[in-house]
Amino acid sequence: MKNLLLPLLLALLAACGEAPSGAIANATAPAPAPAPVPAPPPAPTEAIAVAPPASAPEGWFRARLAAASGGDIEFLVDGQVRLEPDTAAPTTRWRLVGRQVLSVVWLRCTPTASPAEQPLAEAWLEVDRSSSPPRYTLRAGQTWDATVSGGCPGLPGTASVPMRVPGRLEASGTLSPDGRAAGERRDGDLVWSWSLPARL
Repeated sequence: MKNLLLPLLLALLAACGEAPSGAIANATAPAPAPAPVPAPPPAPTEAIAVAPPASAPEGWFRARLAAASGGDIEFLVDGQVRLEPDTAAPTTRWRLVGRQVLSVVWLRCTPTASPAEQPLAEAWLEVDRSSSPPRYTLRAGQTWDATVSGGCPGLPGTASVPMRVPGRLEASGTLSPDGRAAGERRDGDLVWSWSLPARL
């Protein structure tokens, strides 16, 4: 995921007249937007809220994607889920049901993304209780295609550039002492964190 934000940043800055000459040679060419883009809503400080049934345990996972050198935008991909026992293996496997929401964090420019939300596709948590401590395998979220549009305050021009949202998490590890599948992982500019209950 390293340098994933570079084409987006350069295209937006080029539209505002701030990108260095020749800097967008390797970036996707921006398409002019017909009208100024409104500032996005504040990014959530916690994972998005979904109202699952009271009997269903809840969990969350998040991807944070930021420019490496204090750039102008960053992205949060939040997933909030309820865990439904798999009828074939109700004590060791859960289906994750919920959605993901992409938020563009306002740092200096004012981008927004569309589509910004996706329902979860195939997602699950599986626990191997034959080991001590028990181990888990997690598959959650998906990638999707979005368009990031926006400009920079006080500067002319806007731009729209494509983005492949990095929303797919694949992880494994050991359950915490309180029975949660939880952790954090960095992959270049992308930082994942997650916490899901694995107790019945």
